[in-house]
Amino acid sequence: MPHINEIFRLTVDRQIDDLLAQITKHATEDQGAVFNYAVCRLFEGLIPGLRYKHMRGFVGDLVIALLEIYTRVIKPSEDDAITRNSSAFTKRHP
Repeated sequence: MPHINEIFRLTVDRQIDDLLAQITKHATEDQGAVFNYAVCRLFEGLIPGLRYKHMRGFVGDLVIALLEIYTRVIKPSEDDAITRNSSAFTKRHP
């Protein structure tokens, strides 16, 4: 996670909590689309009048955020599933 000022983080966290409350009001199968819309709107709100190098920087930030999500959320879940299922796999494939 990026390190930002504690006071600013609290302000942003409240706004994110409000956005999450709105997204989770939707059916589970629709939440991805609503999340995608929110991310695209945030991006569009940041780029008007910016030069390509600034837009490229925001895209890089999105990539880094995806890597953080993979490292902190998805990978541990995958590792846990591998551990749980490894004995079943080795029994079938000696």
